[in-house]
Amino acid sequence: MVNEKIRTRVLKEVDRSRDEIIEFVEKLVRFKSVNQIMAVNKKTEEKECQGFVAKKLRELGMEVDVWEHDPNDLRKYGEKYSFNHRETYKDRPQIVGILKGTGGGKSLILEGHVDVVPAEPRELWKHDPWKPEISDGKMYGRGTTDMKGGCGSIIYAIECIQRAGVNLKGNIQVHSTVDEEVANMGSLCVLDRGYTADACVVAEPTYLDVQPKHKGILWMKVNVKGRSGHAQIPVRHWTKGGAISAIDKAIYLIQGLERLNDEWTGRREQPPRPDKIDPDGLLSVPTINIDVIHGGTQPHIIPDECYFRADIKYLPHEGDRQHLGSIVQKEIEDYLESLFETDPWLKVNRPEITWESDASAPETPLNHAFVKTVIGSVKEIGQPGNMTGLVSCCDMSRYVNIGHIPTVIYGPGHMDQAHTVDEFIELDQIIAATKGFAMIMLNWCLDDS
Repeated sequence: MVNEKIRTRVLKEVDRSRDEIIEFVEKLVRFKSVNQIMAVNKKTEEKECQGFVAKKLRELGMEVDVWEHDPNDLRKYGEKYSFNHRETYKDRPQIVGILKGTGGGKSLILEGHVDVVPAEPRELWKHDPWKPEISDGKMYGRGTTDMKGGCGSIIYAIECIQRAGVNLKGNIQVHSTVDEEVANMGSLCVLDRGYTADACVVAEPTYLDVQPKHKGILWMKVNVKGRSGHAQIPVRHWTKGGAISAIDKAIYLIQGLERLNDEWTGRREQPPRPDKIDPDGLLSVPTINIDVIHGGTQPHIIPDECYFRADIKYLPHEGDRQHLGSIVQKEIEDYLESLFETDPWLKVNRPEITWESDASAPETPLNHAFVKTVIGSVKEIGQPGNMTGLVSCCDMSRYVNIGHIPTVIYGPGHMDQAHTVDEFIELDQIIAATKGFAMIMLNWCLDDS
């Protein structure tokens, strides 16, 4: 535990800086830093927001690296990257700020992304998503929880340590990335640049829980072929040239996947499959969700094409040697193949299965020294230090599975608010997380001489 006098000085600086911290987060939210790939009109303020962050980091005395990554440099990661090629990162800079320590201490990365999802449809918002409004102890606006509240907290945790006159032995790095919201690519750019450390905290919203693992996610697309015909005349059997609905066959496959999902999750009064249970009890069972289906052109035309897309989760222990989801992919493919075999049309006209994305599932061992440090640090200031797991995915997968850096997720706000209409964050969460980040830095790399 850190020296009580030092801890008290730093925590007092956070309390004194409360209004300033909130104002900084407000300024971050005002930037329309929508992920360029998702932006409706492709106009975005990712670059401007990153410029604002870089200016602040320089004011803190950091060495600041700002660059637009060459996406071709990422091809070396092969399957880890090939699903998500980018043509350019023009006007989409990544930022790393480095605060040099006095030497001999452990180093730490504090990471956050400033790209956000779109706010459309705007008419559903009661609060303007780009003009943050504070009401009843909450700040409303796009990106307040995901995750500009966390970005503000990590930056001001460093500033409050400096204001308290405390020096750290180890180097602190602030990674401010763009392109997290589509496949966690910004953090891969940073790692490809060569940045590493002894440990990392990703400041995603955890409601101050400590999360040492998260699920992996696969996106699958299945294209189903039928045979078109007139819907208003009697239909001959398909073996005699008759029409057959691609939608009907897609529904047949979807119903089959729903049965597999029931097997995984333990629905229909049966227990979950043993291999789908997280050994640490931090993550819920993985699921198969069919979230997109598209087929047909007119009510009177039997559709000859239909596709559906699925979101499929997997647990860290289900990953392959690269921590990716190839084992789960094969299970799904084998299952669908068995369904093809049971249907005479599909047996002859086999659907096409395409894997669109694979976000790997990371974990840091629960008994790792850094996990213990983080939990002890937040408990030291009265936070519960609950250990949970993130059910979605985030940049942690890149830091652990590619950078081989022990990493946890910890930050302000509730994940339920991410991507929602009238997204908000509680102001007290921002301040509490600022204190938590400060304590983590003090306990991991403090020079208390």
